[in-house]
Amino acid sequence: MTYLAEISGGGVDGSAQARSPDEPRRLAYARPGGPAATARWARAALDRRGIELLRQRQFRTWNLSAIWQLTTSVGELWLKEVPPILSFESTLVVRLGAELDGPVPTAVHGCGTRFILRHVDGFDCYGASAARRVEIASTIHQIHAGAARLIPGLLDEGLPDRRGERALAGLEELSALVPAVERHREQLRETALDRLAWAERDGLPPVLLHGDLHCGNVRSTATGHVILDWSNAFLGHPAFDVVRLTEDLPPQQAGHVVRAWAELWRGASGRREIGRSVDLLRPVHFLLRAIVCAGYLTNFEESEHKYHRHNLDNYVRLLLSSQGFGIRD
Repeated sequence: MTYLAEISGGGVDGSAQARSPDEPRRLAYARPGGPAATARWARAALDRRGIELLRQRQFRTWNLSAIWQLTTSVGELWLKEVPPILSFESTLVVRLGAELDGPVPTAVHGCGTRFILRHVDGFDCYGASAARRVEIASTIHQIHAGAARLIPGLLDEGLPDRRGERALAGLEELSALVPAVERHREQLRETALDRLAWAERDGLPPVLLHGDLHCGNVRSTATGHVILDWSNAFLGHPAFDVVRLTEDLPPQQAGHVVRAWAELWRGASGRREIGRSVDLLRPVHFLLRAIVCAGYLTNFEESEHKYHRHNLDNYVRLLLSSQGFGIRD
């Protein structure tokens, strides 16, 4: 693995660049000059808003994002830059933050693959208890309901639509990477479509899903919870977010969270048979997550594959062993 480091001033020769051959799929922010371009963009964006940039620090960079910490005259801000395949996130966080006050970060500015967010005080919720996840389920339900009118515009900006057949658009890509999926591709397709259709019969509307609602993407604050990192967002059945939220919980605790989530939707919709959609869509969730991981391997340079291969293999294992697909391999 070779990492790009960029400094201002002299003192470093160009030999490192010569030892790092170009890769067509390398992202702009990971090329020589990329960090400097991001820093110039941030300064110009803040200058236009009358905000003085006092210090900037590249916090973390990998294939899914470059994160910068910005110390400014109005406090701490964060800059995020994403690959072109995830550029819809910039528009999404700007519009979502303007629409909802509290459960999502507030955007200062966003354009193309870059956006700047206000700092969120609090702590990350890795390893959260079932009780806290009930609270998170309530927060995401609030977002699902509150973001409804944003959906048409976000679809125009590239938000993935994963309703019905469109949910399986990357199945061929996944099959090309995983022989076991290729062997059972048609069975997986037919069963997934059946389960998606059955889940839709509960009458819940398609919503703006977070798409990767693990507890590390949630920040607990003095007033509630803020949902971070919307790069996996898509349009689909609301049960997908609670499936991801409970993915690592023991069955009894997961059931407690699901029942609380279902009660929220019963109150909002008046429908009774809602919890069943979670059981129907849990195996489909494994398939969709495997498709997302396969897309990363296709779009990112090979040296970065190790960051996603484990997740891909794990979701394929869960997928092929799930009773929901009935595969005997």
